[in-house]
Amino acid sequence: MVDDRTSLDWPLPHEDNRLSEDLPRLRAAIEAADAAVVALQAAMAAAESSLAAHAAAPDPHAQYLTPAEAGALYAPLASIEGNATKLHVRRLAEAVRLTITPENGEPVWTTDGLALWIGDGASTGGVMAGADAVRFRGRNVATAIPATYDAMIWDGTSWTPGLANASRLQGRSVSSSAPSANQVLLWDTVSSQFKPGHISGVKMHHFSNV
Repeated sequence: MVDDRTSLDWPLPHEDNRLSEDLPRLRAAIEAADAAVVALQAAMAAAESSLAAHAAAPDPHAQYLTPAEAGALYAPLASIEGNATKLHVRRLAEAVRLTITPENGEPVWTTDGLALWIGDGASTGGVMAGADAVRFRGRNVATAIPATYDAMIWDGTSWTPGLANASRLQGRSVSSSAPSANQVLLWDTVSSQFKPGHISGVKMHHFSNV
């Protein structure tokens, strides 16, 4: 009997073999092929299930900037001794940002708000980059909310909102006395300061109809 076989070692019939010899061999080959098809179907089903699960799972890298976004944001950053500076920026929706507290110095980019936030380790969602000036020329800026017409005034410790109140003119003191109607600011040689007062011999007029 000629025992020809396939590359998978399945028996093949041969013209010189008797039918009684090849029938069991053909049966064995068909059973082996059937088992291989069943195994292949199971493997394909498992692969499809794995692919579906992977597609449904959140992309672990979706929270980081794309290379194009990172390049646009950090183009000014120069390489240091030939090693390019690398920054990991979390990419989140605005609603998600409001549920996290980024680490101190951790940047967060909102994909729907298109804004960059920097974590301080305490503030929920971080602090918007460049949104609030916290120092002027190295001096602290108060967090108080200004009222209408307020200006930034140095109080000796920090810049704080308030109404400007001139205490000197050309290097000379101005009295804190409240002026009355029709008074002007006059120089008082006795106290060496500007004080409110009336000009002797001059009558003040209103020109409301002019």
